[in-house]
Amino acid sequence: MDELDARGPVFYLSYARSRPPKGTPSDAGTEQYVRKFYQDISVNVAELIATPIGRYAGFMDTSIEVGDKWTSELLWAVGHCSVFVALLSRPYLERQWCAMEWDLFSQRKVVSRSGLERESTAILPVLWTPVGAVPPMVAEISRFSPRRLPEIADAYGLDGVFGLMRTHQSQAYEATVWLLALEIQRIYHEYHVSPSARKDTAGLRRSFNGGPA
Repeated sequence: MDELDARGPVFYLSYARSRPPKGTPSDAGTEQYVRKFYQDISVNVAELIATPIGRYAGFMDTSIEVGDKWTSELLWAVGHCSVFVALLSRPYLERQWCAMEWDLFSQRKVVSRSGLERESTAILPVLWTPVGAVPPMVAEISRFSPRRLPEIADAYGLDGVFGLMRTHQSQAYEATVWLLALEIQRIYHEYHVSPSARKDTAGLRRSFNGGPA
């Protein structure tokens, strides 16, 4: 079994970088909300998983813009994280960078630590905003839902995490983030994901609906 670098993040947060209207502040988009969500999950995961010194609970990239090249740090993070958390939204499903991150992680081998034959992708799609129909490669992966708390699950299903934040449903938001952290913990302990040493993005899918560019 290939060993992950001990510094690899427990989870990688994959999301659509916001594109605020021209002339508005850079934080006018959803970025500030994604950062808060990321920080809240990281705090919970850090409490649930005893990570080695120097290992971060999560990784969130803020550097890629349209036309930018992937950094070696981003390639390393996607190739060495244990859980891939994808924030589903219409922009997410249309961005080539998101499809490439998903494809890179999905190529890594996932093995049950118990030795039992149990299928898992270690991909955890999270509803950021209502999305409707999604491409087959996304639909075939079970989405996260705080179903243990039916009323919270209903609110999450209607509005997504971003909607819970925007409509000030703080209790539903906090419960959702906690249950998501528990799911990250479960996957982390139950599965091993072999690392990827990929140095570039050649051959990766640029779309959730098609093949490489």
